[in-house]
Amino acid sequence: MTSVSIIICTRNRAGSLKLTLESLGQLDIPNHHSAELIIVDNDSTDGTAQLVQTLRLPNLPLRYINERRRGKSNCLNTALAAAHGEIILWTDDDVRVPHDWIAGMCEVIQKGEADVTAGEVALAPNLERPWMTSFHRSWLADTRGLPKERIPFGINMAFHRHVLETVPFLDTDLGPGALGSGEEILFCLQLKHAGFRIVPAPPVVEHHFEPSRLLYGSWKKRAWIEGRIEAYYSYHWFHTDIRFARLRALFKAVQLACFRIYHGEVADDQEGCSADEAYLIKYLEFFRGYHEEQKKLRNYELNGLVRRDFASAKPTRTPP
Repeated sequence: MTSVSIIICTRNRAGSLKLTLESLGQLDIPNHHSAELIIVDNDSTDGTAQLVQTLRLPNLPLRYINERRRGKSNCLNTALAAAHGEIILWTDDDVRVPHDWIAGMCEVIQKGEADVTAGEVALAPNLERPWMTSFHRSWLADTRGLPKERIPFGINMAFHRHVLETVPFLDTDLGPGALGSGEEILFCLQLKHAGFRIVPAPPVVEHHFEPSRLLYGSWKKRAWIEGRIEAYYSYHWFHTDIRFARLRALFKAVQLACFRIYHGEVADDQEGCSADEAYLIKYLEFFRGYHEEQKKLRNYELNGLVRRDFASAKPTRTPP
Protein backbone atom coordinates (compact mmCIF):
# COMPACT_ATOMS: atom_id res chain seq x y z
CA MET A 1 0.00 0.00 0.00
CA THR A 2 1.43 3.37 -1.06
CA SER A 3 0.26 6.37 0.96
CA VAL A 4 0.00 9.77 -0.72
CA SER A 5 -0.43 13.24 0.81
CA ILE A 6 -1.73 16.05 -1.41
CA ILE A 7 -0.85 19.50 -0.10
CA ILE A 8 -2.46 22.83 -0.99
CA CYS A 9 -1.65 26.13 0.72
CA THR A 10 -4.14 28.96 0.37
CA ARG A 11 -4.98 32.48 1.50
CA ASN A 12 -8.19 34.38 0.73
CA ARG A 13 -9.05 32.48 -2.46
CA ALA A 14 -12.15 30.61 -1.35
CA GLY A 15 -13.86 30.85 -4.75
CA SER A 16 -10.90 29.49 -6.68
CA LEU A 17 -10.12 26.89 -4.01
CA LYS A 18 -13.65 25.51 -4.22
CA LEU A 19 -13.21 24.74 -7.92
CA THR A 20 -9.80 23.17 -7.28
CA LEU A 21 -11.31 20.95 -4.58
CA GLU A 22 -14.12 19.92 -6.93
CA SER A 23 -11.41 18.89 -9.41
CA LEU A 24 -9.61 16.87 -6.73
CA GLY A 25 -12.91 15.24 -5.81
CA GLN A 26 -12.92 13.55 -9.24
CA LEU A 27 -9.46 12.01 -8.84
CA ASP A 28 -9.01 8.30 -9.35
CA ILE A 29 -7.29 6.68 -6.36
CA PRO A 30 -5.16 3.85 -7.82
CA ASN A 31 -5.40 0.35 -6.43
CA HIS A 32 -3.16 -0.30 -3.45
CA HIS A 33 -2.97 3.43 -2.70
CA SER A 34 -4.34 5.54 0.12
CA ALA A 35 -4.54 9.30 -0.19
CA GLU A 36 -5.19 12.30 2.01
CA LEU A 37 -5.65 15.99 1.24
CA ILE A 38 -4.15 18.63 3.52
CA ILE A 39 -5.29 22.25 3.19
CA VAL A 40 -3.14 24.78 5.04
CA ASP A 41 -4.87 28.13 5.31
CA ASN A 42 -2.65 31.16 5.91
CA ASP A 43 -5.20 32.80 8.22
CA SER A 44 -7.74 33.70 5.52
CA THR A 45 -10.56 36.14 6.23
CA ASP A 46 -12.83 35.31 3.27
CA GLY A 47 -14.66 32.18 4.41
CA THR A 48 -11.96 29.68 3.41
CA ALA A 49 -12.14 27.95 6.79
CA GLN A 50 -15.92 27.47 6.55
CA LEU A 51 -15.62 26.17 2.98
CA VAL A 52 -13.00 23.56 3.79
CA GLN A 53 -14.46 22.48 7.13
CA THR A 54 -17.89 21.82 5.63
CA LEU A 55 -16.73 20.20 2.38
CA ARG A 56 -16.76 16.44 1.98
CA LEU A 57 -14.93 14.86 -0.95
CA PRO A 58 -16.10 11.41 -2.09
CA ASN A 59 -12.56 10.06 -2.60
CA LEU A 60 -10.27 11.88 -0.15
CA PRO A 61 -10.20 12.49 3.58
CA LEU A 62 -9.49 16.17 4.07
CA ARG A 63 -7.59 17.84 6.90
CA TYR A 64 -7.69 21.58 7.52
CA ILE A 65 -4.87 23.45 9.29
CA ASN A 66 -4.83 27.18 9.98
CA GLU A 67 -1.28 28.61 9.94
CA ARG A 68 -1.21 32.09 11.44
CA ARG A 69 2.44 32.80 10.62
CA ARG A 70 2.43 34.78 7.41
CA GLY A 71 4.00 33.26 4.31
CA LYS A 72 3.52 30.27 2.04
CA SER A 73 6.79 28.72 3.16
CA ASN A 74 5.51 28.58 6.73
CA CYS A 75 2.39 26.88 5.40
CA LEU A 76 4.36 24.34 3.39
CA ASN A 77 6.62 23.55 6.33
CA THR A 78 3.53 23.04 8.51
CA ALA A 79 1.96 20.79 5.87
CA LEU A 80 5.10 18.67 5.51
CA ALA A 81 5.22 18.15 9.27
CA ALA A 82 1.56 17.07 9.25
CA ALA A 83 1.66 14.81 6.17
CA HIS A 84 1.49 11.05 6.66
CA GLY A 85 2.13 10.08 3.05
CA GLU A 86 5.12 8.23 1.67
CA ILE A 87 4.78 10.40 -1.44
CA ILE A 88 3.95 14.12 -1.29
CA LEU A 89 2.09 15.88 -4.12
CA TRP A 90 2.07 19.67 -4.35
CA THR A 91 -0.36 21.83 -6.23
CA ASP A 92 -2.00 25.26 -5.84
CA ASP A 93 -5.46 26.63 -5.10
CA ASP A 94 -6.03 27.80 -8.69
CA VAL A 95 -5.38 24.50 -10.49
CA ARG A 96 -7.50 21.79 -12.12
CA VAL A 97 -6.00 18.30 -12.13
CA PRO A 98 -6.70 15.35 -14.47
CA HIS A 99 -8.43 12.28 -13.01
CA ASP A 100 -5.25 10.15 -13.33
CA TRP A 101 -2.99 12.75 -11.67
CA ILE A 102 -1.93 10.61 -8.70
CA ALA A 103 -0.92 7.59 -10.78
CA GLY A 104 0.88 9.68 -13.37
CA MET A 105 2.89 11.68 -10.84
CA CYS A 106 3.76 8.78 -8.54
CA GLU A 107 4.55 5.90 -10.90
CA VAL A 108 8.27 6.49 -11.47
CA ILE A 109 8.81 7.31 -7.79
CA GLN A 110 7.16 4.03 -6.78
CA LYS A 111 9.34 2.16 -9.27
CA GLY A 112 12.45 3.65 -7.65
CA GLU A 113 13.39 5.51 -10.85
CA ALA A 114 12.99 9.03 -9.40
CA ASP A 115 12.93 10.89 -6.13
CA VAL A 116 11.08 13.92 -7.53
CA THR A 117 8.75 14.29 -10.50
CA ALA A 118 8.01 17.45 -12.49
CA GLY A 119 4.54 17.51 -14.02
CA GLU A 120 3.38 19.74 -16.86
CA VAL A 121 1.34 22.94 -16.61
CA ALA A 122 -0.91 24.56 -19.22
CA LEU A 123 -2.76 27.86 -19.03
CA ALA A 124 -6.54 27.69 -18.79
CA PRO A 125 -7.97 28.32 -22.30
CA ASN A 126 -9.77 31.52 -21.22
CA LEU A 127 -6.44 32.99 -20.11
CA GLU A 128 -4.64 32.47 -23.40
CA ARG A 129 -3.74 35.66 -25.27
CA PRO A 130 -2.33 36.14 -28.80
CA TRP A 131 0.38 38.50 -27.51
CA MET A 132 1.89 35.89 -25.22
CA THR A 133 5.42 34.67 -25.90
CA SER A 134 7.44 31.92 -24.25
CA PHE A 135 8.61 34.59 -21.79
CA HIS A 136 5.07 35.40 -20.66
CA ARG A 137 4.09 31.74 -20.47
CA SER A 138 7.07 30.73 -18.35
CA TRP A 139 6.39 33.52 -15.84
CA LEU A 140 2.83 32.17 -15.56
CA ALA A 141 4.22 28.66 -14.80
CA ASP A 142 3.30 27.29 -18.26
CA THR A 143 5.79 24.49 -18.99
CA ARG A 144 5.07 24.15 -22.71
CA GLY A 145 8.24 24.87 -24.62
CA LEU A 146 10.46 24.44 -21.57
CA PRO A 147 13.05 21.62 -21.42
CA LYS A 148 11.69 18.33 -20.12
CA GLU A 149 14.65 18.03 -17.76
CA ARG A 150 13.92 21.10 -15.67
CA ILE A 151 13.42 22.22 -12.13
CA PRO A 152 9.78 21.46 -11.18
CA PHE A 153 7.20 24.12 -10.56
CA GLY A 154 5.47 23.62 -7.21
CA ILE A 155 2.12 23.91 -8.96
CA ASN A 156 2.57 20.30 -10.18
CA MET A 157 5.27 18.23 -8.53
CA ALA A 158 5.69 15.15 -6.35
CA PHE A 159 8.50 13.72 -4.23
CA HIS A 160 9.26 10.83 -1.91
CA ARG A 161 9.31 11.94 1.69
CA HIS A 162 12.83 10.57 2.22
CA VAL A 163 14.17 13.75 0.56
CA LEU A 164 13.08 15.64 3.69
CA GLU A 165 15.78 13.87 5.66
CA THR A 166 18.29 15.90 3.61
CA VAL A 167 16.37 19.11 2.88
CA PRO A 168 13.78 19.33 5.67
CA PHE A 169 12.53 22.93 5.37
CA LEU A 170 11.53 25.56 2.87
CA ASP A 171 13.14 28.96 3.28
CA THR A 172 10.71 31.32 5.00
CA ASP A 173 12.41 34.40 3.48
CA LEU A 174 11.04 33.27 0.11
CA GLY A 175 7.55 32.76 -1.26
CA PRO A 176 4.25 34.68 -1.11
CA GLY A 177 4.06 36.64 2.11
CA ALA A 178 7.84 37.23 2.02
CA LEU A 179 9.82 37.96 -1.18
CA GLY A 180 6.84 36.80 -3.24
CA SER A 181 8.04 33.60 -4.91
CA GLY A 182 11.00 31.27 -5.26
CA GLU A 183 10.54 29.02 -2.23
CA GLU A 184 9.85 25.83 -4.19
CA ILE A 185 12.54 26.56 -6.78
CA LEU A 186 15.24 26.84 -4.11
CA PHE A 187 13.94 23.66 -2.46
CA CYS A 188 14.28 21.84 -5.79
CA LEU A 189 17.73 23.31 -6.46
CA GLN A 190 18.80 21.96 -3.07
CA LEU A 191 17.37 18.52 -3.89
CA LYS A 192 19.15 18.48 -7.24
CA HIS A 193 22.44 19.53 -5.64
CA ALA A 194 22.02 16.76 -3.07
CA GLY A 195 21.89 14.24 -5.91
CA PHE A 196 18.19 13.38 -5.90
CA ARG A 197 16.79 12.33 -9.26
CA ILE A 198 14.28 14.76 -10.80
CA VAL A 199 12.44 13.38 -13.83
CA PRO A 200 9.50 14.62 -15.95
CA ALA A 201 6.03 13.22 -15.45
CA PRO A 202 3.22 13.27 -18.04
CA PRO A 203 0.18 14.69 -16.16
CA VAL A 204 -0.82 18.18 -17.25
CA VAL A 205 -2.68 20.47 -14.84
CA GLU A 206 -4.54 23.60 -15.90
CA HIS A 207 -3.59 26.89 -14.26
CA HIS A 208 -6.66 29.09 -13.61
CA PHE A 209 -4.98 32.15 -12.14
CA GLU A 210 -6.71 35.48 -11.60
CA PRO A 211 -6.99 37.43 -14.91
CA SER A 212 -5.49 40.46 -13.12
CA ARG A 213 -2.12 38.72 -13.42
CA LEU A 214 -2.19 39.57 -17.12
CA LEU A 215 -2.25 43.32 -16.45
CA TYR A 216 0.81 45.51 -16.94
CA GLY A 217 0.92 46.42 -13.26
CA SER A 218 1.11 42.73 -12.33
CA TRP A 219 3.93 42.10 -14.81
CA LYS A 220 5.91 44.95 -13.24
CA LYS A 221 5.38 43.44 -9.79
CA ARG A 222 6.38 40.00 -11.06
CA ALA A 223 9.56 41.41 -12.60
CA TRP A 224 10.41 43.03 -9.25
CA ILE A 225 9.89 39.68 -7.50
CA GLU A 226 11.99 37.79 -10.05
CA GLY A 227 14.87 40.21 -9.56
CA ARG A 228 14.72 40.09 -5.77
CA ILE A 229 14.57 36.30 -5.50
CA GLU A 230 17.48 35.88 -7.93
CA ALA A 231 19.46 38.35 -5.82
CA TYR A 232 18.64 36.22 -2.78
CA TYR A 233 19.75 33.00 -4.50
CA SER A 234 22.89 34.64 -5.87
CA TYR A 235 24.09 36.03 -2.56
CA HIS A 236 22.90 33.48 -0.01
CA TRP A 237 23.00 30.17 -1.91
CA PHE A 238 25.30 30.49 -4.93
CA HIS A 239 27.70 32.86 -3.09
CA THR A 240 28.09 34.89 -6.28
CA ASP A 241 30.40 37.87 -5.91
CA ILE A 242 28.90 40.88 -7.69
CA ARG A 243 30.89 44.09 -7.56
CA PHE A 244 29.46 47.60 -7.88
CA ALA A 245 25.86 46.41 -7.48
CA ARG A 246 24.57 49.94 -6.74
CA LEU A 247 26.28 51.35 -9.81
CA ARG A 248 24.88 48.55 -11.96
CA ALA A 249 21.41 49.24 -10.56
CA LEU A 250 21.76 52.90 -11.49
CA PHE A 251 22.74 51.94 -15.04
CA LYS A 252 19.66 49.68 -15.33
CA ALA A 253 17.45 52.48 -13.98
CA VAL A 254 18.74 54.80 -16.73
CA GLN A 255 18.14 52.10 -19.35
CA LEU A 256 14.60 51.57 -18.07
CA ALA A 257 13.84 55.30 -18.11
CA CYS A 258 15.12 55.59 -21.69
CA PHE A 259 13.07 52.55 -22.74
CA ARG A 260 9.90 54.12 -21.35
CA ILE A 261 10.59 57.49 -22.96
CA TYR A 262 11.13 55.85 -26.34
CA HIS A 263 8.23 53.38 -26.16
CA GLY A 264 5.81 55.44 -24.07
CA GLU A 265 4.16 54.77 -20.73
CA VAL A 266 1.70 51.88 -20.35
CA ALA A 267 -1.34 52.00 -18.07
CA ASP A 268 -1.27 49.54 -15.20
CA ASP A 269 -4.71 48.19 -16.15
CA GLN A 270 -3.67 47.37 -19.72
CA GLU A 271 -2.86 43.74 -20.50
CA GLY A 272 0.66 42.65 -21.34
CA CYS A 273 4.22 43.83 -20.91
CA SER A 274 7.15 43.56 -23.26
CA ALA A 275 9.85 41.08 -22.31
CA ASP A 276 12.48 43.79 -22.80
CA GLU A 277 10.90 46.05 -20.20
CA ALA A 278 10.26 43.18 -17.78
CA TYR A 279 13.91 42.11 -17.94
CA LEU A 280 15.09 45.68 -17.37
CA ILE A 281 12.92 45.86 -14.24
CA LYS A 282 14.09 42.43 -13.16
CA TYR A 283 17.80 43.25 -13.39
CA LEU A 284 17.34 46.68 -11.86
CA GLU A 285 15.78 44.97 -8.84
CA PHE A 286 18.36 42.19 -8.95
CA PHE A 287 21.22 44.64 -8.42
CA ARG A 288 19.25 46.64 -5.87
CA GLY A 289 18.34 43.46 -4.03
CA TYR A 290 21.88 42.11 -4.13
CA HIS A 291 23.17 45.36 -2.64
CA GLU A 292 20.70 44.95 0.24
CA GLU A 293 21.36 41.25 0.77
CA GLN A 294 25.15 41.61 0.89
CA LYS A 295 24.79 43.70 4.05
CA LYS A 296 23.66 40.50 5.81
CA LEU A 297 25.36 37.29 6.86
CA ARG A 298 24.84 34.56 4.28
CA ASN A 299 21.99 32.23 5.22
CA TYR A 300 23.61 29.15 3.64
CA GLU A 301 26.91 27.49 3.11
CA LEU A 302 27.74 27.42 -0.61
CA ASN A 303 24.94 25.35 -2.19
CA GLY A 304 23.82 24.48 1.33
CA LEU A 305 20.99 22.07 2.07
CA VAL A 306 19.76 23.68 5.30
CA ARG A 307 19.68 27.33 6.34
CA ARG A 308 22.24 28.11 9.02
CA ASP A 309 19.56 29.33 11.45
CA PHE A 310 17.37 26.27 10.71
CA ALA A 311 20.17 23.73 11.14
CA SER A 312 19.42 22.92 14.77
CA ALA A 313 15.65 22.71 14.28
CA LYS A 314 14.02 19.33 13.93
CA PRO A 315 10.85 18.86 11.93
CA THR A 316 7.97 17.48 13.96
CA ARG A 317 5.24 15.20 12.71
CA THR A 318 1.60 15.65 13.59
CA PRO A 319 0.28 12.34 14.93
CA PRO A 320 -2.33 10.54 12.78
